[in-house]
Amino acid sequence: MQEACNKCRELIRQDATFVAAYQGLAEVLFLRGQRPAAEETLRQILRIDPSNLLAHYTLPIYMLKQERSLSAIAKLQAVLGRNPHFAPGHNLLGIAYEQTGNTAAQVGEFQQPVWLDPAFLEAKTILKQVLQQANSQSGKPTRPWPQ
Repeated sequence: MQEACNKCRELIRQDATFVAAYQGLAEVLFLRGQRPAAEETLRQILRIDPSNLLAHYTLPIYMLKQERSLSAIAKLQAVLGRNPHFAPGHNLLGIAYEQTGNTAAQVGEFQQPVWLDPAFLEAKTILKQVLQQANSQSGKPTRPWPQ
């Protein structure tokens, strides 16, 4: 892993605008447990390329893995404000709301990617589980999931 980290840093030294090298470095840093450095590396990508959707999406993933749900929610809301049809962003926002226990917002966000991209299997699976859990807790019969 150190070799990958060194390679990414060398690529960045050669070209300070090489976004893919920063992305690789952020991933290696995160895997090594250097989470603040990984987040700062993603922020550097956004300074270079403010429209980089991958960096905008990866940053809240890192936040969620550190149980910083409110920070992730704020970041995802900003991302979705610029790109409201980004189905994976809505799915991730649903996960963030799940961490905070906001069931109503969670269900709404899990519905969005299914509407935006009916082939998004992960979103369908999560939405089905959330609705079944919500219905079983409310005492309502669980609705069958449409095929």
